Amino acid sequence: LLHVVFHNSCSDGDDRLVIEQPGMTSGLGRAAAVALTAAVFFGICVIVRQRGVRVVVLTCLFVASLVSTQLSMKVLSGPVYNYKFPGLVTVGHFSTVSLVAYAYWLVWAREPWRCSPTSLGSASRYLRNVVPICLCTPVSVIFNNEAMVFVGAGVVAVIGTLAPVATAVLSRACGRKLSLLSWLGVLVAFSGGVVISFGEVSQVEDAENGDKSLATKGLVFAFMAVFGRAVKIVLTDTLLSPTAYASQGQKDEPVSIMHLYVLQFPLSTLISGTYSVATESVSDAWDQLMPRIAGASSSHKACRS
Repeated sequence: LLHVVFHNSCSDGDDRLVIEQPGMTSGLGRAAAVALTAAVFFGICVIVRQRGVRVVVLTCLFVASLVSTQLSMKVLSGPVYNYKFPGLVTVGHFSTVSLVAYAYWLVWAREPWRCSPTSLGSASRYLRNVVPICLCTPVSVIFNNEAMVFVGAGVVAVIGTLAPVATAVLSRACGRKLSLLSWLGVLVAFSGGVVISFGEVSQVEDAENGDKSLATKGLVFAFMAVFGRAVKIVLTDTLLSPTAYASQGQKDEPVSIMHLYVLQFPLSTLISGTYSVATESVSDAWDQLMPRIAGASSSHKACRS
């Protein structure tokens, strides 16, 4: 819904973000999108209001940051900037998160021992639980960014609604129990994702060969990102809430999210950098880097952090 408000397009070299919604005027479309967006955030506040003001604010900021990240990446790869280096942008994102996590433990919490893989209790736990997350994180983020180079940010975001479905199935397979209401929410998300995805596939079939190939490639990246995100979430959950998977005999102590970040993102940065160097031109990315692009990319990293 937020994407409708800030839907990016370029017209006659103008670098403004404008709305192009068929069948409705720009003013009417903007008003409707703002109203729907306000309704979404109001619904979020109602759903989590019993958890306190702090949770409400953090949840709204989380949703806003996700949308801002999607739009920032689409703007970077759009006709205005034409900066199509999603892998290297992801490296910048992961590097920023790593620096923030290190600063937290070294400067704020003053617990430098948390930065060591052995801080989980054993190196085997790091290899068993954290390393797979490090592998899945680049898949979910880089492929999501790659998808937005070929298809719209709105399409990628809607396909991303299938992530809760895959996450629920994987978590249940790993031993976590879900309530009937949770499965109902999964069914709603799955139905919406299928409808939108079917519409996008229909548009791909009607497109010319060149456009069809690019759109199909974008959809493949989007679905791969969904799979990587689902696996990452389930693996992360086993560390944050190990007692929820007690049926597997896990008796490990829970890990805080900042502790996980400082262990996860340095290796994820290295993996992302290896992939990016192999698939993208670092020299071209540097040559095309302008102050305006650097500003948009910094916004992208800040939102993800």
